[in-house]
Amino acid sequence: MLYDAVQYSGQVEETARNHRKNKDRPDSSDEFLSGFYKNDRLIPVVTLVIYFGSDEWDAPRSIYEMFSVKDTRLLKYTQNYSINLIEPASIQDEDFSKLHTELSQVLRYIKYSSDKKKLKEIVNKDDVYKNISRRTANMINIVTGSKLVIDNRKEKVDMCKAIQEMREDARLEGRNEGLIEGRNEGARDANTETAKKVIALGKLSFDEISAIYDLTP
Repeated sequence: MLYDAVQYSGQVEETARNHRKNKDRPDSSDEFLSGFYKNDRLIPVVTLVIYFGSDEWDAPRSIYEMFSVKDTRLLKYTQNYSINLIEPASIQDEDFSKLHTELSQVLRYIKYSSDKKKLKEIVNKDDVYKNISRRTANMINIVTGSKLVIDNRKEKVDMCKAIQEMREDARLEGRNEGLIEGRNEGARDANTETAKKVIALGKLSFDEISAIYDLTP
């Protein structure tokens, strides 16, 4: 609502400035005071809302849906501002081509971001993903929370390679975490055995022993 109003207000102000600059004289003083003459016209404003989630939009799509009042006697005097929504989940595969910029690849990636098998299929099938702009690749990274490996020194990105490297990094990270966890588990086992021996001596309390060997009582 605000975006639309600001755009229309800006058009009116621009028209009024042009009239003053050109020293145009209207037919009436009322028109002169407003700066927008009765023969002046506005350009329609179309505001699009793009949802960058992979799930279906489940929020209100009009202001009527947000009102607590449902009395039609009152509502008929109010404007039902609605949104022109673009949501990846509802776009059919054949319709992505209607977008003639890389936004098409962004929205399609988002749609299948939670389906690894389908995502791999569309990225490998669409040649555009093999030579996509770095800015678009970074945008995909941000909106999907992916951890794509992107070389910021290059202007173009091969998404197939980026996904492959991301998965390789994830495997290495998982392997390292497993090794660390294994070492930690081994250390806990050793501490537990030592603690048992100290307990047998009977010279320290459970709390003292657990504090020394980083164990719970």
